[in-house]
Amino acid sequence: MTFSKTRTEQYTPTFLDTGIGDTSHDTAKGIIVVRCGEHGCLTLTKAQKHWLPAFYSITSPKIVDTTGAGNAFLGAFAMGLQTTGDPREAAILGTVASSFALEQIGLPRYSPAAGLSDET
Repeated sequence: MTFSKTRTEQYTPTFLDTGIGDTSHDTAKGIIVVRCGEHGCLTLTKAQKHWLPAFYSITSPKIVDTTGAGNAFLGAFAMGLQTTGDPREAAILGTVASSFALEQIGLPRYSPAAGLSDET
């Protein structure tokens, strides 16, 4: 089966209807985020739907390893949602975070910024 934005948009609201988050009233906060790899991501609530493009195209030479990109996306998405309360803003942060994971092989290596000390 090939990817289809139309099918994704058609079937994703079903999850909200079945009880993702508290969807029992009009001010419900149920949120769905669908990561679609090279096709970007979809965020959906009862009130809004947003597609964001992937940070890189699948042919970008900057992509060296996809390991951890999804985890980076979801971690930044969760923190962004907690901080801003805005699913679209959270998805933007997730997209940027996943781009860092795509640019390196394996786990990131810690390297302190120039002129900064590890001491607190």
